Amino acid sequence: MERLKNLIKCKCLNNNHMKHIFIIFIIILFSHCSSPLKDEPKSLKISLDSIPNISVDSEFELSVYVEGVEDLFAMSFILYYNNALVSIDTSMDFINAGNYFPHPFIPYIEQSFEENRISLAIGDVNSDEGSSGSGDILSIHFKALSLGEAHFYLTNLEMIKSDGEDIDDFGNIEILNHTISITP
Repeated sequence: MERLKNLIKCKCLNNNHMKHIFIIFIIILFSHCSSPLKDEPKSLKISLDSIPNISVDSEFELSVYVEGVEDLFAMSFILYYNNALVSIDTSMDFINAGNYFPHPFIPYIEQSFEENRISLAIGDVNSDEGSSGSGDILSIHFKALSLGEAHFYLTNLEMIKSDGEDIDDFGNIEILNHTISITP
């Protein structure tokens, strides 16, 4: 490097020297700056969706929607809600599978009315492969009981790939909870 500085000071460089210096400079630049490009971190979005406003004594569906997931074979979660404002009618089929899984199976449902929650699991029963992309996982049938803001939120999310491994390699997981205004 010292020799290069001296050559530049002396102005003793000819075109061949300049070409060599330029090539060395480029090699040094790429060797220090180039690193393998890393994949963008995957992003997963899970949202709860329904109509934003409902009147007392009206019924509505709350959907669980996934976006950007790959090889999803099964998932489970807990949905919290305020049972003073909304109720689930267990006398009917209150859970419907969505369009995400080709052969949906809902093997597990546990309700705890005291804790305002329902635990759910859903998977694909007739497939060795997981599903990829976006779509409705399931919907839950509710009835509005009284005036107020009914908040719904997901916790304890578990997602399984077709090989039995957890889906946990996301750079960003966004869970969009939902609120419904119940009016007279």
